[in-house]
Amino acid sequence: MTVDVQSTRFCDRCGAPFNGRGVCLEGHPSMRLCARCGAPLDERGFCLEGHPVAIHYCARCGAPLDDLGICLEGHFGAVAAGPLRAPVEPEPEAETNAEALAAEAVAHASAVAKAQFARAADVFDRVSSQARATHIEVPPRFVAPAIVGCVVVVLTIATFLVARQLTSGPQAAEVPTQIPAAPAQAPTLAPATAAQAPTAAVPGTLLPAAPLLAPTQPPAPTPTAIPTAQPKAPPRPTLGQHVLNPTTARPGDKLTLSYLITNPASSAMQAVLQAKLFQRPSNAELDDSQDELTVTLAPGSQIYQRVFQLPAAATPGAYDVTWTLVSTDGSVMYAQVTDTGGLTLQAPAPTPAPTSTPVPATQIPTATAVAAAAPAVPVQVAADPADAVRTFYSLIDHQAYRAAWDLLGPHFQANNTYAGWVKGYATTQSVAVPSATTLSQSGSSATIKFTIVAVDRQAGGQLLTQTFAGTWDLVLIDGEWKLDVAHVSKIS
Repeated sequence: MTVDVQSTRFCDRCGAPFNGRGVCLEGHPSMRLCARCGAPLDERGFCLEGHPVAIHYCARCGAPLDDLGICLEGHFGAVAAGPLRAPVEPEPEAETNAEALAAEAVAHASAVAKAQFARAADVFDRVSSQARATHIEVPPRFVAPAIVGCVVVVLTIATFLVARQLTSGPQAAEVPTQIPAAPAQAPTLAPATAAQAPTAAVPGTLLPAAPLLAPTQPPAPTPTAIPTAQPKAPPRPTLGQHVLNPTTARPGDKLTLSYLITNPASSAMQAVLQAKLFQRPSNAELDDSQDELTVTLAPGSQIYQRVFQLPAAATPGAYDVTWTLVSTDGSVMYAQVTDTGGLTLQAPAPTPAPTSTPVPATQIPTATAVAAAAPAVPVQVAADPADAVRTFYSLIDHQAYRAAWDLLGPHFQANNTYAGWVKGYATTQSVAVPSATTLSQSGSSATIKFTIVAVDRQAGGQLLTQTFAGTWDLVLIDGEWKLDVAHVSKIS
């Protein structure tokens, strides 16, 4: 039988030629060869020489290699042979760039080409040996084309694998680049060359390493401004409760305004107590600026008072009362509050006309010239002893001390001097009589039970409010009740 060697393939096991369907004429199936000795493998993949399973495995992950020596997982450089073993745990892949990836692909293609070339040469030698054993002559001209064909096939497959790996394989890890902050003085950079021109990154292409641009001189350090602590504004005092006493008055009367002030600071501070009265709808405004009081506010909450003198010509009606707390220089208003209709100003009390007593003609001297006597000031005599007590303290509240002294009885005046008595009210700012009732009254004597609230200014400017209670023994002298003996004690 004559066989055309140039167009016939041979069985790897026995060297017999294949038929037109690619089946060995001896009935052997196409077999793989042992990676250790080159002997054919049986249908189960075991070497016919008795070697253990000797197919190739990937040195990186342990997966089997295909007939071309390519890892089934797609790794490069995975050339290893030996018995079946557990896959090697892959090491964490370091950050690589496109240049390292291409170099690895080229090295792998070269290794695969060499391995396949050696395998093709070995197969050709065995086929030639078997052909000679079966008296089939292999023409010399077949050797060179067979080798060249194997090399071409191997290189083609290697090129295809490299191209596939570069286009769909793992890409080079993108390393974030931190751009340094611009120095205070821009450095002078070396002129860029054509190789340093920026190139857009395209998947599957190799990028040149970025050039290092160094400044010709080190950048000058930028001075860092040290933030300074902003001074905090001092806490402002606040105005809480506020009281007007009395709420009904007449022109010329004196009012007492109380301020409950809270100083949140840890140290004392000064402030000015201001007050104004405003009448609607006449828009009349009363401002007692001469009685404005500068006080020292102690830390915490405390009551401070000032007086307000109503002008004698004030128009009767309802007035809005405004309490104001300002700084000593008047530049900062700490607090302000207004009570609408807080004061009712009544019309002035009518002054009783003086009564003249006719003088008998016999009492008028005819020969001697008598100097004209000054008319006496009319005095309104209190018919009720309790009214006499209210009038007495009202005169003290208005600092009419001489008129109040005249309402005192002979026993009190005999045991006190006018100067010493007035000195006792040197710090008194106001006096109010919440109650005055008659306990007993018999003929020319009476006993009145009373309560008074006095406001005194202390040495530091603070106002001290005190409450006193007791009784007054009054005597009736010439039709006028006089406060003669006092029994008074402080209750708060």
